[in-house]
Amino acid sequence: MNPDEFKQIWKTQPLPRQITIDGDMVLQLLRRNKTSFSSGIFWADLLVIPSLLGIAGVFVLFSIWLRREGLPMKLMYGFLLFALIQIAVAGYKGFDRIRQIRRRPAASDSVVSCAQETLDLVRHEIRLWSKVTWWYLLPLGAGAAFMALNVAYVVGGMAALFSFSTLVWLSVPAVFIVAGRWFCRWYVRKNHEPLQREMEALLHNLQSS
Repeated sequence: MNPDEFKQIWKTQPLPRQITIDGDMVLQLLRRNKTSFSSGIFWADLLVIPSLLGIAGVFVLFSIWLRREGLPMKLMYGFLLFALIQIAVAGYKGFDRIRQIRRRPAASDSVVSCAQETLDLVRHEIRLWSKVTWWYLLPLGAGAAFMALNVAYVVGGMAALFSFSTLVWLSVPAVFIVAGRWFCRWYVRKNHEPLQREMEALLHNLQSS
């Protein structure tokens, strides 16, 4: 409930004014907040999962094209492994979302239950993205690093593994992991944690009233 709505409720109260909040209105606002949060999660999934699968498909097709061009099969290992890692990460994200949908309780008309459902959803997203290094960033970074090392070894042998250009390529996954971890932590602190505190305070007040 935003401040303007509180002001409108306050102005409608008879003198001496007392705060009397309509339970149906609170439930409607909670459902609106839950729908908005769920919509944000849906669009994030729609961005992450299809993107990973699409990029994985590009690497597979690129490997097939290299093979048809007569290049050694060893050159494909890095591309194919990176594609498999991307498919695995996308599968994990999709499985987690399906599992959450199945665990979601049936819709209830209770204000408390709606607040609890929203809080559970927010808490799950915080837990998920707090572990983003292990299920998303590190696997993709390691796959990209292996791909770069594999190409360098096939093309230039052991000496190429310690060349400056290879070190530059390896710095890209490292920057991706560090920057991605920082961004996810910043996003959770900015968006999810404040909402979690608001829902916890609201749920506490509802249960104690």
